[in-house]
Amino acid sequence: MELLDTGAIEISRIALPAADPTNPAAVAALGRRWKPDSPLHRAAAAAVRYTEDTSMSPPSMWVQGQPLDHCHDQYGAGALWINLGWYHFDQLIYRLREGTQSLEVVRPTRTQPLHALHITVRDIAALPSM
Repeated sequence: MELLDTGAIEISRIALPAADPTNPAAVAALGRRWKPDSPLHRAAAAAVRYTEDTSMSPPSMWVQGQPLDHCHDQYGAGALWINLGWYHFDQLIYRLREGTQSLEVVRPTRTQPLHALHITVRDIAALPSM
């Protein structure tokens, strides 16, 4: 909460409808990583679809620490990290300092509603130094 209080970051809560991405490369990448009935597959698919539906269009997208598309695997400014169940949460400050944003699916499940936190930098100078 300190990062919110100091104005370093902004957090938005998002309800993620369960849906598959429309991008064939994203569908293939998620299918290679998880079985279709996996809660991680469901959460990742919903998060990627959310980025499509909201026209976020980050220059690169990383899911659970791996690039979604190796043709667009640049790290840093504008990149979006999709994390499932607080995976690599300990690296959040580092990633934010690099100019990335984070979409954290709080509790991936097979059937329950999915929720995410969209974390963006408001004031990079207010972030703790590494």
